[in-house]
Amino acid sequence: MEMHLGPTLTITLSPSTGSICPPPTASPAFLSVSGASTYVWMPGSLVSSSPIVQPAVSTNYTVTGTGANGCTNSATQFLFVHPPPTLIVTPPPPVCSGNSACFTTSGDLVIFSWNGPCGDVSGSPNPCLMSNTSCGTTYTVGGTNANGCLAITSINISLNAAPIISVNSGTICSGNSFTIIPSGASTYTYSSGTAIVSPTTASSYSVTGTGVNGCITAMPAIVNVTVNSLPIISATTNNSIICTTQSATLTSGGANTYTWSNASNGNSIIISPTVNTTYTVTGTDASGCENYATITQSVSVCTGVEKSNNLEVMDIKLYPNPGTGIFNLEFTSKPENTNVEIYNSIGQLILFHKINSENTSIDLKKYANGIYYLKVNGCERQFKIIKE
Repeated sequence: MEMHLGPTLTITLSPSTGSICPPPTASPAFLSVSGASTYVWMPGSLVSSSPIVQPAVSTNYTVTGTGANGCTNSATQFLFVHPPPTLIVTPPPPVCSGNSACFTTSGDLVIFSWNGPCGDVSGSPNPCLMSNTSCGTTYTVGGTNANGCLAITSINISLNAAPIISVNSGTICSGNSFTIIPSGASTYTYSSGTAIVSPTTASSYSVTGTGVNGCITAMPAIVNVTVNSLPIISATTNNSIICTTQSATLTSGGANTYTWSNASNGNSIIISPTVNTTYTVTGTDASGCENYATITQSVSVCTGVEKSNNLEVMDIKLYPNPGTGIFNLEFTSKPENTNVEIYNSIGQLILFHKINSENTSIDLKKYANGIYYLKVNGCERQFKIIKE
């Protein structure tokens, strides 16, 4: 009888460490055998001389080889599979869009690689990454443990939108206030400290808002306030002192429309007060800004001379009397070569005027306050003047 020996089998394994990481993230192992004609590997009933394997757990692979003479032989190769890496990710609570999303991890990874939806990356185990609703909400982290085994996971976070606020801008008159009226949020913070501002020149203010979800506006809204100057109002009279029976014309300027304190309108009004009266005029310009001016119309009783002995047909009026220095002497008809004399209280002549017109002024400003006397054409009858 002829005896035949089975083939001598030689097995090699790659990686040479004899270990691999578990699927699905690990690379497979490569088995190789030589020395026979055909082969069968178990488990798996693999018939290749170089099978590729990727078991989930550690496994003994047995190969049976058959030689050309039909004899068989077997050999075994042990393949160690590391335990799966551990990666636990704790996502942040709901994040306001635009703020950082901060994650924490636990497990056995020693190397990390984070990718955020907005394009930022990190190698930290506990990174803070950019968030924005325009990018998305999915973050990916991968890493390896001390055995080189890889773990990958994705995390979705909750994003709250930041409020988008709008504000009003406008124009005010100098000295007035402007109220900022924002909308789009729940509460607001003003760079001015309050919603009511009173700028003296053109100014800008910023407003941020906080929504009901606690998120703050990413960019503040800007309020622009323009300040218009007030008109400069003037008020004049055509006669600073009038008699109780006379009228005066008050005229105002500097604005577009005018309202007087006596309920009259227009830039020019006629008044007939019987006592000294102060008038206020409010002027409004084209931009709607208002200002005011005041004027006091003085009124005199106008005591004086009715008729002079030598000017039988001429009535004479002297006013104001009392007065402060300027006294008006008024003739109802034109005098010719009329002399006016002013005496002090001790009878001294202090002024002499030759008058040829119906109206003239007597100036006693440089003289002391007191009583003076007026004579016309030397008449014995004299008229008392009181300077105050």
